[in-house]
Amino acid sequence: LFQKQQQRLANFSAWAESHGMPLTTSESWSTWYYYDHPELNWDWLLQWAEMTVDGAIAHHMWGWTPHNYAQPQFENWNDVSWHQKLTDKFLRT
Repeated sequence: LFQKQQQRLANFSAWAESHGMPLTTSESWSTWYYYDHPELNWDWLLQWAEMTVDGAIAHHMWGWTPHNYAQPQFENWNDVSWHQKLTDKFLRT
């Protein structure tokens, strides 16, 4: 599934480049239908989000969103160091 996602990203990247447009996303690359609950395992979603940073860099994205569950109503919002780690990696390119 991740490889399929990355191939689609490559296609969008080629299209954006051929049209002289920046490539960005305002939505994440993981599931949309996951609700905040203390008994849910978020590790897989966070790991997927971390994997997307390399794809965003490799495909010369202008901006990217790691996952949908980073809004203040979700517990993941509280993990500032995680968000900083991904953002720092993206911005270092």
